[in-house]
Amino acid sequence: LCGSAINNSAAKGRFGELLKGLKAEGDLTLQLQVLTELCEILSTGTEDQLSGFATDQFVPELVHLVEGGITADIILLACRALG
Repeated sequence: LCGSAINNSAAKGRFGELLKGLKAEGDLTLQLQVLTELCEILSTGTEDQLSGFATDQFVPELVHLVEGGITADIILLACRALG
């Protein structure tokens, strides 16, 4: 249980960092890196690893990136994360 709580806390911290990276408008390199990592985590993460993921915070940011249409890569990765 203690190890699970530590992992959950670390996951929340990492997800917070990823969310900040998604909001870094104008830094396309950072956004691409964050989206790539987020897609990998979402596709391979276990239930425990994803327990700190705040859908209500990430979905609006991902939709904003899709609607903004900055680059095709950002749109594709944001759609993949939403899927």
